[in-house]
Parts: sequence; structure tokens; C-alpha cells
Amino acid sequence: MTASLSATDLRPEPRHILGALGVPPGAPVSDRLAQLVDTALTMLDSAARPRGIIEPVSAESFADVLRGSGQNAEDPVVGWLYPRAEALALFAATLGPEVTSAVDELFALGEAPLAVSLDAAASRMADNATTALAATFTSHVVGQGAPAEDLHVLGYSPGYCGWHVSGQHALFGRLHPETIGITLGDSALMHPLKSVSGVLIAGSAATHTFETGFTYCSSCKDRSCVARMSSLGPTANLGPPAERN
Repeated sequence: MTASLSATDLRPEPRHILGALGVPPGAPVSDRLAQLVDTALTMLDSAARPRGIIEPVSAESFADVLRGSGQNAEDPVVGWLYPRAEALALFAATLGPEVTSAVDELFALGEAPLAVSLDAAASRMADNATTALAATFTSHVVGQGAPAEDLHVLGYSPGYCGWHVSGQHALFGRLHPETIGITLGDSALMHPLKSVSGVLIAGSAATHTFETGFTYCSSCKDRSCVARMSSLGPTANLGPPAERN
């Protein structure tokens, strides 16, 4: 099902853009940088054409999608999260090609600082699209009779936490995001670039909680999963299957 997305609703906050540009929280911001961020947001308002799609899937169907071409790590996080889920859905969203074109044009004109600011703003808006689709799926799951208390929907994407990026091919084969203008290259790169895809997992806070002890965690430089789990509130941390046996 297609999902209604609004550029106004997805508009990122300046502080998130500044963070993406490497400005620590609370650090002083020059007038020049503040103006760049403001201009980038204005340009994003005009260029973004967000569209989204969601398809609820069974655990059995998602197992086939996750298997993909068999290049996943032995212990992908999503591989042991999804069997505990209340519900699952594949998703994809895009801001449209106009945003990427605007960034490229700024670089061509020698406006690198503004181009980088617009690119950072667009990346954050794409992340916000995942959050918006998660909210839409939450309403769907609750409407199907699931209790709203302690229900959390989070998105997980190929290319992260042991789910090989080649998994995009199986995901696209089931979801068909080309209906909203997203295509996939041989290397699993999405076009337009400011697009997101993956699986939405609906479940309790404990469903999404794990110890960062998987085989690939030591090489991860992001660690955004820790902050995301913390935002769900206190739960009992569970380790990867191999550590629980």
C-alpha cells in the first residue's frame, strides 16, 4: 500500500543537520553556517517529493526475503529479531530525483558548502520518512487488534547489522518500489539516492533490544543502535543467540 508522506511533516530540525555536519550539540554556530542550514532547508522544501510504500508480510515470507542471495553474516540482527515480532512489513520511501539534482547542480556551480548542507538535510529527511512509515504501520497493527501499550515499530535495512546490501534485490522483488519511482542498480544502489528501504518490525521494547556482541559489531563505527534502544526505555538486554545458548 502506498503511504502519504509530506515534505513539511518530514522537514528535519536544524540541530540534526548541524549534527550531521559535525557540529556537537550545544556548540556555537556561526551566522554563516546557520544561514547555510536555513537555505538548505528552504531548498529541500521545494525539491523534495516524498513517496512511500508499505507491504505487510508474514514471518515466513520475510524469511525468504532475508535469505536473499545468501551473503548475510551468520548472525544478522534482524534474523533473530523478526521471529519475535508482533507484525512485519517491507517498506521503501524516496524524496524523488529533484533533491539529488539540486545537490549536483550546487556542486557544479562551486557552492560546495550549500551542497553539503542540502545533502545532509536530505539524508535526515529520508530517515524521517522511515519514522513516518513506522507510525503508519503502527496504526495499521493496532487497527488489527494488537495492544498499543509497549508497541514499537522500528525499521531495519539491508547493508546494516549483518544483513548484506545485496538483500535489496530480494526485497525489491517482493515489494516493487518502482511503483513509487525507486529503481535498483546491479550493485544494490537505490535510485534516486535519497531513498530508504527495509523491514518494519513491530513489537515490544524487548523485541528490539540486544547486546552489541555480534560478529560484525567490533567493526561498526556508527553504533546508532545503542541510542535507538535506549530511547525505548529500560528493558532486559538480550544477547545474540550464540551468547544465550
